[in-house]
Amino acid sequence: MLAINYFVWHPFITGFCANGELRLAGSTTAGQGRVEICINETWGTICDDYWGIEEANVICRMLGYSEGAWSTHCCGWYEGVTAPEQIWLDDVHCQGDETSIAACRHGGWGSHNCGHNEDVGVVCKYTPETPPGRIF
Repeated sequence: MLAINYFVWHPFITGFCANGELRLAGSTTAGQGRVEICINETWGTICDDYWGIEEANVICRMLGYSEGAWSTHCCGWYEGVTAPEQIWLDDVHCQGDETSIAACRHGGWGSHNCGHNEDVGVVCKYTPETPPGRIF
């Protein structure tokens, strides 16, 4: 299985990426953006075929958030933002409890029938855990 390194992207960071690194691009707000993953030192996107909240939850948990508030299909707030040339994943199916997007079923790394008008994004939310015996 591919090892994934987690990385929340900042709009001004560029350059080398580690295999399996994950980032959210195209937004100036933390926790939201187009999902991009680095494979073989190349950033790429994920296609929206079968994409939903279960897949968004996996991405958001990988980045340290409690869950995805929602998943987005192409071009919400990141329309017009240059996408990497590569599309790495398509037909992603998660149960929602996976610890990595690589553990979800998909059509194979680099195998797709998509264009960047089908790139996915997520909006992640952080919900702190309530300590036992405390009600907020």
